[in-house]
Amino acid sequence: MRKIRTNVLVLVFLFLLILFSIFSLEAAAVQNSSEAVDCPPCQRKQIENRENYDTSKMILEDQVQEAKPKYNPRSEVARQHMSEVARVVEELILFSDRLTDRGLGEEIREVARDYSAAEDKVNRAFDKAGERGNVIKFLIGPNYKQLKEIKQEIQQNQVRIQKLQRIMAQVENEADKTELQNKISLIESQNVNLQNQLKEATSGFSLFGWLFKLIYKYH
Repeated sequence: MRKIRTNVLVLVFLFLLILFSIFSLEAAAVQNSSEAVDCPPCQRKQIENRENYDTSKMILEDQVQEAKPKYNPRSEVARQHMSEVARVVEELILFSDRLTDRGLGEEIREVARDYSAAEDKVNRAFDKAGERGNVIKFLIGPNYKQLKEIKQEIQQNQVRIQKLQRIMAQVENEADKTELQNKISLIESQNVNLQNQLKEATSGFSLFGWLFKLIYKYH
C-alpha cells in the first residue's frame, strides 16, 4: 500500500513537472512573440530607411557620373576647362537634389546635362579645328565649320544661363538662391573663357579665309 502511495506521488510530481514545463514554454513563446511585435518594426523601419537612403545615394551618384562630360580633349587648356565644367555639373546635380521643389530640381538637372553635352561638342570641334595645319590656315583660314559649331554652343550656353536665372527667381530659400547664383557665375566665367579661345582660333591672316567665312556663314 505504501509502495502504491509512493508511486502515485511520483506520478503526481511528474505530472506537475510536465505542466510547469508546458506553462514555462508557453510563457516564453508569448514573451518572444511580444518582443517580435514590439522591437522588430522599429528595426525594420531603420533598415528600410537605411536601404532607401543608400538607394537614393546610389541613384544620385549615377546621375552625377552620367551627366559629366565624357570626351577627353587633346589640349591641356581644354582638359582643365572640362574639369571645371564637370565640377559645376556635379554641384548643380547635388544642389537640385536638395531642393524641395522637385520640378525646379529636374529643370536644373536638365540644364546641367545639356551644359555637359555642349562641353563635349565644343572640345571635339576644337580638336577637329586644330587638325588644320598652318599652311592650309594661311591659304583658306581656320576650320570655320567647326568653329561655327563652337560659337553656336557658346550661344546656347548663354540661353542655359538665362534659364538658370529664371529658375533662381522661383527659388524661395535665400541661401539656395545665393548658392545657385554662384554656380551661374561660374558658368558665365567658363563661357567667357570659351569665347576667348574661339577668338584666338579665328585670329591670324589668311588669303582666302574671307571666302570660307561666307561659305560657312560664320559671322
